[in-house]
Amino acid sequence: MTVYKRKKEHCEARDGRRLPTSPLTVSQPSASRDTIRMNLTNDDEDYEYLMQLLSDEDLPRLMEIATIVTLYIQPAICGIGFLGNLLATCVFTSKYLRLNSSNFYLASLSGSSCVYMLSVLISWLDVVRVPIIHHNGVCQTVVFLTFVCSFITVWLVTVITFEHYVIVHHITAVRFICQRRKAKILVSCLAVSSSLLYSTSLWSTRVEMKYGTRYCTSGTGQLATMTQVIFYIDMLATLLLPGILTIVLICACVSRHLLWRNITISCLRHDRNVRISRRERSLLRIARALLLISLSHLLFSSPSFIFRLRYQISTLLVGRDTSVYSDVFINHILHTLYYVSFTANFVIYLVFCANFRLGLKSIFRLSALKCNQP
Repeated sequence: MTVYKRKKEHCEARDGRRLPTSPLTVSQPSASRDTIRMNLTNDDEDYEYLMQLLSDEDLPRLMEIATIVTLYIQPAICGIGFLGNLLATCVFTSKYLRLNSSNFYLASLSGSSCVYMLSVLISWLDVVRVPIIHHNGVCQTVVFLTFVCSFITVWLVTVITFEHYVIVHHITAVRFICQRRKAKILVSCLAVSSSLLYSTSLWSTRVEMKYGTRYCTSGTGQLATMTQVIFYIDMLATLLLPGILTIVLICACVSRHLLWRNITISCLRHDRNVRISRRERSLLRIARALLLISLSHLLFSSPSFIFRLRYQISTLLVGRDTSVYSDVFINHILHTLYYVSFTANFVIYLVFCANFRLGLKSIFRLSALKCNQP
């Protein structure tokens, strides 16, 4: 009975939000399938789900894959992502790189990704029997931060894509649009609006005792309804609107790249009589990195978002929960793929941003000098 009494706990809100419980806990009961079938009646509320478990021959393999991904791959990705984005935040906020708007957006994106990765790591500790997430205060804070950081990250990627669009299509407008002061105002608006939008998650999320175990959950009754409303708002604010805008802008930017192999040459040909300033040329040099950040986010986050959207549409059409037990494990795998997008940013900075590499070297050189001082 433990298997299916915990089915809903594994699907409780985190990231839509689903609270990060481990697929490992599903395999804890040692009762055989036949024993479970014999002890179950048709009146049991979990009967339909359990029949899916017993009839799905591919579920053990999927469970094994999800367990390996969650136990080993996910913490490695999130750990690297946390450290990489922490370094990126330090580099982009350094004296020489914080002057233009693109680097300010990248610094904000790295900071938001760093906090998100830390929240995921705190949640992952539940996998190794360190249930910090299931304590009051930690539960509400982690859920709130995942909502806020996800919102900020998605919209920053959209803004970065728009800035890349301006750079490659309207280079002369850069001096009016791509300003650091405007970037500060925009990032501040994103932070304040996301905090206000998801502030209800701080009191709609709670820790409850279920089957003798603490669970960070959305609660029941009005609290569950409130969480569902937040989820639909979140899906619109972090999935549909920014997703459509980003795809349209990426298509426009990619078409420009296909027409002209060299972005600098293309912009100069487009505006023959306009002199390109030093600042505008520096933005042209990071244009490729900005596009790759947008593409990597779209590539790694799309499967998870499409999975969420499919589930919501099918549930609305049918009028009831249409999830099956295998969705728990698929959700874990797709979320791990989504986390790769946060780690990939640091790799893109390292490979395609010469100024970032110089800034990183200067930080390590400065640290070495401080360590060598008596």
